[in-house]
Amino acid sequence: MDKQTILIVDDNSKNIQIVANILKKEGFKVNFARSGKQVLKNIKTNYCDLILLDIMMPEMNGFEVCEQLKQIPLIKDIPVIFVTAKDDIESIKKGFEIGGVDYITKPFIEEELVARVNSVLFYTKYHKYTITQKNKELTENSLYLVQNNEFLTQMIKKLRNLTNNIDDKELVLKICENLTEAIESKVKEDLGKHFDIYFQKVHQNFRKTLSTQFPELSNTDLKLCAFLRLGMSSKEISAITYKTVGSIKVMRYRIRKKVNIPKSSSLTSFLAQY
Repeated sequence: MDKQTILIVDDNSKNIQIVANILKKEGFKVNFARSGKQVLKNIKTNYCDLILLDIMMPEMNGFEVCEQLKQIPLIKDIPVIFVTAKDDIESIKKGFEIGGVDYITKPFIEEELVARVNSVLFYTKYHKYTITQKNKELTENSLYLVQNNEFLTQMIKKLRNLTNNIDDKELVLKICENLTEAIESKVKEDLGKHFDIYFQKVHQNFRKTLSTQFPELSNTDLKLCAFLRLGMSSKEISAITYKTVGSIKVMRYRIRKKVNIPKSSSLTSFLAQY
């Protein structure tokens, strides 16, 4: 199994060495940074599984670093443990409020540091697994809706074909039209509600975060983004939304322009950050 990487952020090289030696003995891969600016500059290209962050640093303190990290889509889910000499209640409270998952005061006991690091990494791994399973469940439910929708569409076609086999075509046509309109309306309503409920359970902040960062996205755009977030194809989305595949592709193109991503980048991968 690949070693998990821990980033130590501290302006004191002696502190870095002490923590690094402890973690290396436990089999972790260790990187370090001597300032908040260094972290923010390199974090996107130097992946880590956990950040151990000091608070009292020059230029930019640990609280400021954490707040900025939580604003970066690709980085915001990396857990942060504050490791600091600041042991007052207000500092501890603030550490958790801005996104820290734990708070360790110096001087610490070696066994305590290792135990807390392992605990956070285990929880993070479990959380990712849970989200993956929920995404799988959501996708399966969405595909079920596609199949159910295809069945209903076939039923509607058969009802419309009745007009070719019954003498009173005008009456039958009226009945069928009323019936198909009712079915189509009900199916659209049920599909939308069913999908929204499941999606909201798994990705609670997806639409809010996306609409805040890209206010030009319409509600229809956000709905399509939710389908794309699950990796669904234009054909599958078309079957759920009653829109043509061509119109879905046009909508995708417009969304790409609104969020300003290049043609070489995947829209689905881009949305997976949120």
